[in-house]
Amino acid sequence: MDKILTSTKRQIHSAKKESTRSITYRLPEKLVIELETESTQKGISQNVLVRQILEKYTQWDRFSNKIGMIPVPKGILESLGGELDGKDIDENNKQTDDLQDNNDEKENLQNDNINDLNT
Repeated sequence: MDKILTSTKRQIHSAKKESTRSITYRLPEKLVIELETESTQKGISQNVLVRQILEKYTQWDRFSNKIGMIPVPKGILESLGGELDGKDIDENNKQTDDLQDNNDEKENLQNDNINDLNT
């Protein structure tokens, strides 16, 4: 039998090693199979895939919901913004900043009211 060898893309690691520790999680078998399939398709280990998923969650996903981010396909964004020029974009940014400032003020007032009730 001839074996077919496939090459995988390997990440070049820096000389500085980050400290790690081993932990165990119990996961549904269906989820494990999905992770195995995905890691195989990407040509990476399951450990690397799970680490990428967890890093993305801790660095972005858990905050994106809190600040009101929603996933929008790139094609929709391009179709919505294709007609805008720099001046229009600046105006939209100003309006967004104003809305965020108003939301921040409301949140601060709510927190102050809660603190007043607790004292």
